[in-house]
Amino acid sequence: MLKNALRAIALDAGYLGSKRKPALRALAYAPFRVAMLMRLASGGGWLGRIARGRLLSRGIDVSPGARIDGALKLPHPVGIVVGSGVHLHGNTTIYQNVTVGGDGHGGYPSIETNVIIYPSAIVYGRITLASGTRVGAGVVLNRDTKPNEKIKAATR
Repeated sequence: MLKNALRAIALDAGYLGSKRKPALRALAYAPFRVAMLMRLASGGGWLGRIARGRLLSRGIDVSPGARIDGALKLPHPVGIVVGSGVHLHGNTTIYQNVTVGGDGHGGYPSIETNVIIYPSAIVYGRITLASGTRVGAGVVLNRDTKPNEKIKAATR
C-alpha cells in the first residue's frame, strides 16, 4: 500500500510540475500535500487514520477504501468529500466543496482520466464519468457521461 502511494505521489508531483511550480518544489505547494494525505487516508491502517485526521482539520473527508490512481490535482483543497467506493483513475482535478460519493444503495462513481469537477458539484451513485468530462459548478450528477462531455448547472 505504501509503495503504491509513494509511486502515485511522484505522479502528482509531475502533474503539478510546470515552469511556475517545478516538481521538486511540489512539497511546498499546499494542494500537493493535501493530495498526498488523501492517498494515504484512502489506504486505511494507522497511517491512513493519521492522514484522515489531518484532512478533517481542513474539512476534507476521504473514506478508507477510495481508490486514487494516477495524478490528482486539488487547486483549492477545502470541503472535499470522497466516499469509500469511489475510483479516481488519474489526472483528475477536483475543486473546493465537491462531494463524490455513494447513493445509499452501495453504488459509487468511477471517474476516468482527465476529468475536472468544478466547485460545489455533487457526483453520486453507480455511474462512470468518461474520460475528459467537465462537471460544472453546482451540478448534481447521477448519470453516466460521454467522453469529453460538459455538464452545466441548469439556469433559470
